[in-house]
Amino acid sequence: MSETEACSLAEAFWKEFSGLEGASQTPSAQFLEMASKLSRSGHGYLLSSRFGDYKLSANIPFTHKDVGLALPHPVLAIADFIKCLDSNDKLKLLFMGNTPKQFEDFWLIWKKRQSLHPIYAVHGSHLGQCVPIMIHADEGTSQKKKGLMILQVQPAMGHGTSKRKADGSVPGVNFLGKSIVTRFLYSVMLTRCYSGKKLKNKPLLRLIEHLALELRAAFYEGIQTKSGTVYLVPIAMKGDWPALVKCGQLTRHHLRDVSGKGASKGSGAGICHLCLGGQASHDWFDISHENMKKMKVGATPPWKSEPALVRHLPLGPYKPDFFRIDIFHTLHKGVFGDIAANAIDLWLLVI
Repeated sequence: MSETEACSLAEAFWKEFSGLEGASQTPSAQFLEMASKLSRSGHGYLLSSRFGDYKLSANIPFTHKDVGLALPHPVLAIADFIKCLDSNDKLKLLFMGNTPKQFEDFWLIWKKRQSLHPIYAVHGSHLGQCVPIMIHADEGTSQKKKGLMILQVQPAMGHGTSKRKADGSVPGVNFLGKSIVTRFLYSVMLTRCYSGKKLKNKPLLRLIEHLALELRAAFYEGIQTKSGTVYLVPIAMKGDWPALVKCGQLTRHHLRDVSGKGASKGSGAGICHLCLGGQASHDWFDISHENMKKMKVGATPPWKSEPALVRHLPLGPYKPDFFRIDIFHTLHKGVFGDIAANAIDLWLLVI
């Protein structure tokens, strides 16, 4: 939504309720009145510049990075974001209610899965100060359906889900809550700034490299806060598949499927960055346990050269695993959606 549209909505809302008794005494009255005036005067584009007057914006400075475009690209640097939270006593948004003991317990469990991860050699004596985070990428649409890549960082441990809230003993995943406070924006980039035969995603990849270097520093050097040094530990990158393919420079992915006779033989480049599914003699639609095991054997790295995230971040030998299957787009908006639609269709035929 543009600032002009937001002001227009505020004007409509305020026009309807401003005449009611006590309306002028409500906490949002002054803000709505200001937005209404901007709308009437045709200055709606100034809305965001007024957020600070109503304590609706955080004082995070912009940093500009060279990504190969005509002008440097703005980002909200990771360290600046965390320090802003700290200076405003909002560091709880990073910790999500978890204690150092819970962070330590997390890493002891994580060790059973990735025992060679660098965190145990570098931060083994202070695991409670290490916050597991995920990088989130989403290639969506902006105004007029124009493409837009969003890059964010979010704590892995949060307040749970709408089905199961986290309690004091068992940490939850970071699903519950408004995204503006559960994810920390790094930068956005219009698709037209990096896509096409001429650009070939190069500006986007340079932007991601800046993010990787900042996260590397946050792992090895940490970020100084009033309560001590905090270390950020990236454990995965998640997002919709097109975003993961671009950010990870994956050569095996969902778009490499083949149709016709080739599909039954498995003759494509491969549809999975973690296995050989879709390649010769590896039929991905055979979901037997033995076939699934066979497709993992001998799987080579899913890129021609290591992407910046893999090259700079402390991952140990678990590099392809860093790019995680996106549950929402694959299941809820993907396979599960198809299953539900087919079930409904068959049910209607039956009745």
